[in-house]
Order: sequence, then C-alpha cells, then structure tokens
Amino acid sequence: PYGQQGIIANIALEKPHRGVAYERFTDQGPMAMLPLLDYEGSSRCALVWTQPTEMAEQLMAGTDEEFLKDKGKYSTIRKIFSPIWINGPIKNFVSKDVVTVGDAAGQSKPTTAGGIYSCGMGGIMAGKAIAKYLETNDDFQLMQYQESWYSKFGKEFEKQQLARKILQKIDNKTVDKIFDMITPEILSEISSKDDFDFHTASIIKLLGVRKSLAAAQNLVGSEIKRLLVG
Repeated sequence: PYGQQGIIANIALEKPHRGVAYERFTDQGPMAMLPLLDYEGSSRCALVWTQPTEMAEQLMAGTDEEFLKDKGKYSTIRKIFSPIWINGPIKNFVSKDVVTVGDAAGQSKPTTAGGIYSCGMGGIMAGKAIAKYLETNDDFQLMQYQESWYSKFGKEFEKQQLARKILQKIDNKTVDKIFDMITPEILSEISSKDDFDFHTASIIKLLGVRKSLAAAQNLVGSEIKRLLVG
C-alpha cells in the first residue's frame, strides 16, 4: 500500500549501543537502528531500511557481495525482505501447534506500519501463554495470548484502521487544509499528553479541528463521526 519495502539486516557495531535506538526519516522512507543483545562479545543492531519497492527489489536481487560492496566491513548473517501487513490482526493467533506473533500476526500499526511495542508485547504475551501451556497442557492457556493482546491493543487498532480508511479517501488539497489548521497549541498538547504507541487520540485531535473536519466531512463524514464518538 505504501509502495515501499523494508530491508532488514543485523549489524555488528564498533562501539556499544547502550540500549539506544535511532530512527531517521529520509526521502526514500524511514531508517531505524534497533539495539539487539550482544553476540559473541560484539554489540549488534537490527537495521530496518525502507526503500521504494522497485529499488528494494533491485537491491535484494543481487548477490550479497554486490549489495555490500560499498557498505564497509561486513559479515553476512542472512537477508530478508517483505512487505509489512497493515490491515490489522489476523483472525487466529494460535492454530493447532502454531503460534503467530508480530508482523506475521498483523500486529503492526495500520496507520504507520510501526510495531516495536505492539509486536514486542505480542511476543511477550505469546511467551507467557506458551509457558503456561507447557506447565498445564491446557489449550486454554494458549488462547489467552490472543485475548491478552486484543484486550490491550484491539480497540486502538480498530480506530487506526478506521483512521487509515478516512485518510486514504482524503485528497492532497484536503490534507493541506487539515495541516494549515493545526495550531502550535494542538501540536504542544499532542507532544506533551498523547502516547506514541496509542496515537489514535492524536489523529482525532487533528481531524477534529473544526475547519479540517468541515473540509473532509463531505467525503467521509460518517467515518469521522465514528472515529470521534467511538
């Protein structure tokens, strides 16, 4: 949907990362460096490198040597690339003896495709459910994983899916009008009070600006009302 794909790599660092993550927003898309556990005494990070789909496919089509020839010193662990599913969680996180977590379970945000927190919590919840299942041999314990995740993220993801549906219907001129109506006070309130991992409240504030709401309501009035009231 975004016309982009993520290239994932594990990178060994010359200096300790000290548990700090970095993200940069480039013309091609975001690039993130996410700290991992040390491996054989070396600090490592996961690189998430967003590229336009055509460029990503070209980069990944070549050999490892071609991909890395201008990247400095390296050792290859593995290479993976895939689109990120952003249409919400799948129907069943648990199917027989298969437990699905993270991007594969649709736990990435429908609005931004981010998922460090929602996918990470999915992993923690799945791990606890699996441990309980191994202790009790009770399938009910596995089912608790999906129930726990939906209890924490279900309503937020429903609203994010609705917000995405609204924003996809709005043309560029309407988007410009919405941003023209955003005041420094609204930005300050969003920055100081809203939650980065539960950002529907921020979207509601932006779409709830009186003039921006008027600009969009002819296109998606009923959906906006559901988002604001629900």
